[in-house]
Amino acid sequence: MTLLRPPPSRFAPAIAAATTAAVVADRWPLMRVGLAKAVSLAGLRVAGEVRDLAEAAGVARQQEAGLVVVGDTDETTSATLRRLPAGLMVVALVRQATRDELASLLAAGVAGVSLRSSTPEELCDILRRALDGERAVAQALVPALAGWSEAGAGGRSKASASRGSEARSAGAAAGAAAEGAGTNAAAPSDPQVSLTSKEREVLIALAAGATNQQIAAQLFVSPATVKTHLAHIYVKLDVGGRHEALSRAVALGIVH
Repeated sequence: MTLLRPPPSRFAPAIAAATTAAVVADRWPLMRVGLAKAVSLAGLRVAGEVRDLAEAAGVARQQEAGLVVVGDTDETTSATLRRLPAGLMVVALVRQATRDELASLLAAGVAGVSLRSSTPEELCDILRRALDGERAVAQALVPALAGWSEAGAGGRSKASASRGSEARSAGAAAGAAAEGAGTNAAAPSDPQVSLTSKEREVLIALAAGATNQQIAAQLFVSPATVKTHLAHIYVKLDVGGRHEALSRAVALGIVH
């Protein structure tokens, strides 16, 4: 699962870090119970249980909750997302992996997307990733987004574009240093060739839903080294973050 290390464009890291409460929204009471359980598993306080996203936004404001988890989406969800106050994070659940619906939700600024059929533990993982600043998408949904990019869906935000530029700059500098050390890195124009075996391992682990810390443990490296590998990957795949990297890697057949 998962995606973009920088926070989604509409949300500041400080807001995500300070979020300790969430409101859950779904028209079915039993579904709200499951959402509340996932919120609790993620270490958050359930600040309210309501029927829809619009109502949840009001309760979140009253209860000073920084996150809304909405269990049912429809054709109006994306429009509602765009009307929400800046800084309110939303994680949405979808019934099936349709490209149009997913692209619409992501373009509208949703912080995370999972399946309505996911387990509480899987949703909990999505919530934690979103709160950690990632654009978190369930692994099962990634193939449906192959080739999609936030820029193509309406343009990256200035902050997102800046972060992408920083990642490219960091990766380019590291790549130049590697060349100076005698490594034989291929040109960025051919991502399948230019990715090193370690970068491929990082991508595969990323596609399996691993966090930076988990990837570091699996590869016996430090989290800082994982971040460096990710910066290289972003440059070579010509993307701005995790979500786009996974989509590009799926399209190229690097991960499945």
